[in-house]
Amino acid sequence: MTQVEVVGPGPGGPCALEDFRDDARALTDEAFAARHGRAFFLHHGALGDLRPARRGQPTVLVDGEPPAAGAVRLDFLVFPIRTSSKTNSPGFVSIGRTENNDIVINDVSVSKFHAFCRLNGDGSVVILDSGSSNGTFVNDIAVPRHGSGEPVHLSTGDTVRLGTVRLSFLPHAAFRNMVVQLGG
Repeated sequence: MTQVEVVGPGPGGPCALEDFRDDARALTDEAFAARHGRAFFLHHGALGDLRPARRGQPTVLVDGEPPAAGAVRLDFLVFPIRTSSKTNSPGFVSIGRTENNDIVINDVSVSKFHAFCRLNGDGSVVILDSGSSNGTFVNDIAVPRHGSGEPVHLSTGDTVRLGTVRLSFLPHAAFRNMVVQLGG
């Protein structure tokens, strides 16, 4: 089984749903959004569903230690949609396989710089393909490449596909609600 590296809610890489549980319970919607971002992509399935793009098999780390064989299976990987210090453009969120992206999806079907989102002042999120090899799709409809069409607005529950990686889009309030409901 191939595994990706998960080291808590670090910049760009995936986080575990559990990483948000305490804040989802304790913070208001706005405080939660300020801390974690206004929108999220969720990957459904186990860690092994993402195939590393580099040789070797990174290890899943839990509290700095690798788990016992077969001990960890996450049902969701969470990718906060937020600008990092890697990007100089406010509201621009790059998505791709390499570490210089705001959202890093380490899968062979995802291009080095695959797509990007723009966070608008009204809270909406749009997405465009950046000329990727395997395309970007929202609800199985191709997203235009940058410069060849209008960005696609994302709505709660939309399925976004980058190469073969399927993600669900959730704004912060819906994501926070889900974490509270699933977290017990």
